[in-house]
Amino acid sequence: MTTLTVSVLDAADPKAAVAAIDAAAPGLRRRLSASLRDALRGRPAAVRRYVVVHRELTERLLAAMHEARPELVLRDDAGEYCVAHPGGCSRAGVELLRTFAADAPFSPWVQLRGLGTGVALDLLARARALLPGVEALPLPSGAAFPRLEDPDALLRFTRLVAAAQQAEQSDLERARAVFGISITELGAMFGVTRQAAGLWLADGPPAARRAKAATLAAIADLLARRLKPARVPGIARRPSVEYRGKTMLELIAADEHEWLLESVRRSFDYATTA
Repeated sequence: MTTLTVSVLDAADPKAAVAAIDAAAPGLRRRLSASLRDALRGRPAAVRRYVVVHRELTERLLAAMHEARPELVLRDDAGEYCVAHPGGCSRAGVELLRTFAADAPFSPWVQLRGLGTGVALDLLARARALLPGVEALPLPSGAAFPRLEDPDALLRFTRLVAAAQQAEQSDLERARAVFGISITELGAMFGVTRQAAGLWLADGPPAARRAKAATLAAIADLLARRLKPARVPGIARRPSVEYRGKTMLELIAADEHEWLLESVRRSFDYATTA
C-alpha cells in the first residue's frame, strides 16, 4: 500500500501532488493564499506571515520526505533536515528551498493553479528536483511564467521577503530553534493553539505574553551559550529531580518560567565556582 508520505515524492501529476501536500501539511495552502493577497500589495506584516508559512510548509514536506526516505532526507545531530550525498549530509539544498519564497508567487505553477496551491506545488517541485534519484514533478504542457504587469511591485515584494528572512529572530523563533520544538509544542507552552503560535511567530505575541516569551528566550540563550546546541532539546525534555520530576518544557507550560530561569542561572553559577 502506498503511503501518503511516499506520494509526496512519487505523485506524478499536480492533482496527486496537491493531495499529498494536503496530507503532509493540512491547511497550509489556504494560509499561503491568505497571507499572499496582502503580501503582494507590499504589506510588511503580511510578508512576514507568508515567510513563516512558507518555512512551515518546507519543514512539513521535509518531514514527510524523511518519513518516506529516511536514507535520503536525514536529520543531523541538531535535529535539522539535510540531504544525503556521498560525502555525508548537506543542508545546502534545504537552505536553498527557503530562498525560493521570494519568487515562488511568480512561478508557472501559480499561473496554472493560483496563489496558495501554486506556491505549494512550486516548493514541492523544487524540493524533488534537489533530491538525487527522485522523479521530478513536471509542469503540465503549456505552462509559462505569468506576465509581470508591475515589475516595481515584484521588486518590492522580493526585497520585503529578503528583509523578513534576514531579520533577527524574534524571542519565540530563537527559543523554538534552541529547544527544537514544533509550532504545536510552542503553542502548548503558552496554552494556545498551533495556529495562534504560528501567528505569534510572524507578528509577535500579544502584550500579555511578551514577558513570558522574553523569559523563554533568556533560558534558551543561556543554555545555547553554555551547552552544545545538539544537547539542549534532549535536556529540555528530560525529567529532573531538581524540577520535582518535571521537564523544563513542562515547567514553562505551567508558568514556572521565571523560577526555571533563576534555577538555570544558579546551576551554571555553581558550575563555574565549584
